[in-house]
Amino acid sequence: MTTTYFVHRDSATARTDEDRAMCHAMIAKTDDLIVAQGELINYMQNEVTGLISKHVSADSQRRAAEIMDGIGAVRGMTPGANSRTSIRTANLVWTIVHTEH
Repeated sequence: MTTTYFVHRDSATARTDEDRAMCHAMIAKTDDLIVAQGELINYMQNEVTGLISKHVSADSQRRAAEIMDGIGAVRGMTPGANSRTSIRTANLVWTIVHTEH
């Protein structure tokens, strides 16, 4: 049996297929949950860095803080076989999908 973890980011608020497609990001594909969680944490930290360094608005600061709070929940994301688990921060959904085949 082969185990695979897929990690991705999507929009929680997209109103059109085009908006959903623009927000979707495939972050990692791995056979190790710890690696999947680590890749997600790294990606989220990069999002925070981008928000803080490029934007100085109150909204971007709030979004960065929400993503930082979400990073603390990533290690608790342990989907069972052939299932997914997600967390939501601001307008984003972060997901780890676990497949076995």
